[in-house]
This record gives sequence, structure tokens and C-alpha cells, in this order.
Amino acid sequence: MKVPPRLYKYQSFSELTLTSLKTQSIYFGSPAKFNDPYDCSMIPRIAKQSPKKLEKFRSNQLRRTDIGLKARKELEGIEHEKIAAILEKTALDVFESQISQFQKSSGVSCFSETKNNLLMWSHYGGKGTGICLEFDTTFEPFTKKRKVYYSNKPPQIDPVKLLCTDNFDSVLDVYTTKSNHWSYEREWRVIHKEAGTNFTYEPEALVGIYFGTEISFASLEIVCLIVQGQNPNVKFYRGSRSTSEYRVNFEEFEYTNYAKVKKRGLVT
Repeated sequence: MKVPPRLYKYQSFSELTLTSLKTQSIYFGSPAKFNDPYDCSMIPRIAKQSPKKLEKFRSNQLRRTDIGLKARKELEGIEHEKIAAILEKTALDVFESQISQFQKSSGVSCFSETKNNLLMWSHYGGKGTGICLEFDTTFEPFTKKRKVYYSNKPPQIDPVKLLCTDNFDSVLDVYTTKSNHWSYEREWRVIHKEAGTNFTYEPEALVGIYFGTEISFASLEIVCLIVQGQNPNVKFYRGSRSTSEYRVNFEEFEYTNYAKVKKRGLVT
């Protein structure tokens, strides 16, 4: 899997956006408030188990030292069909509980691989009046990023593999799989154990800001003034509408505040 060196976060121009820029923080919101009601809420499909896998599960359980004598004898004589049914029901019950808990307590922050998607600008960038932040993914918390996959079905989980290897990494597929309808977002996300958390990133993590085609000059100036006071190395890009195709063009520019311009004698 190719990991992008940069990730982008579209934001509307708002007090919350300005505060996050000033405090150099990323907010981890509750998935229960996402605009996609299926996001982080779908119960996964449970993979059908072959006789070989069921025997692997039986052997794995019989090696446990904390299993009672009665349970051990029952497990030794139980049929494959019954083991499969118990596994499926247990897995579904566990996932239903875990998903409910995840939505109540965990936080998620979402990013995109692209900075010039028209739908993203419309849905998350204030219809072009907002900004798009560019982050270097070698910094925290982006080192913990996970790619979002798109499908017309919920992810499929193999309970035998989970229980026999104690590798629960695939469980996160439940929280990083979305409907194909959202594939245009090309999303990556970072998951935090606690919702409502602000993570303060290193100043160098923010490397660029892209301004929407409809942003006012006053809003642009406010963002530039805040960011230059935090990290003067951040690059600025002004967006403009292409006249030949449906796309946003960006051009880098240097921002000089009014005080410096006046000091240089460029204005009176």
C-alpha cells in the first residue's frame, strides 16, 4: 500500500477553524455525528468457516489452561455446524457491542489524498469559501493514519483467525470501510481512543494552505496572519476556477502583511 507523503483537510472558514489554526490542533470528533449514518456503524459480515478452520479453532481452545473439564469435554464432542453457529453468534454480539462503544467514546479525524476535488470543496470547504490544510504525514498523529476502503458491502471478518492469532488489527476494517458512494473522498483517517480530543501537532507538520476559489480577501488575510505567526515556512496557494475544464487551479503566492508593506514604503 502506497502511503501518501501529504494529506489534506478541507475546512470551512469559521471560528473553530481559526482556533484550530491558532492552537495548531486537530480535532477528533465522534463518529456518531458523521454525516454518513453508515460510517463506523455497520456490523461486519462473518466469514463462513471450513471444517479445517473449525478444527483449528477447536484445537486452539483445547490448549487453553483456563477452560473447565466440562467445557473441554463438550468442545471435544461438538459438531462443526454447532461450533460455526456459536462462533457466528458470539462474533456478531461482540461486534454489536464494540461498535456501539466505539461510537460513544472514540474520536476520528478525517483527511484526503487530494486537494482539488470539487465535491470536497463543496461539502467540507464551505463551497469554496474555506481552506484546505496540507500536512506532512511523517509527523504525529499522521504516522497512525489508516486508509479508508470503499465497498458495496460491510467488511468481512474471520473470527477463527482473530481468536487463534490474537491479531485484532483487522477489526479496524469495520471503522475504515465506507460505501462506494464516498469513494471520491479518497480518505485516510486517524483514530483516537477518546472523542472530543484536540491533538496539538508540531508546527512543521503543517506545510501548506490552499484557499478556495470563493474565499474573501479579508478571510484570506486573517488565515495568513495567524499562520505566519505560528510557522513562517507554511506555503500559501490561491485557488482559481479553470476556464477550460471543471477543476480548481492553485498558484503559490507570498503574503506580506500591511505593516510590512507600509514600512517598505509601498503604501502611504
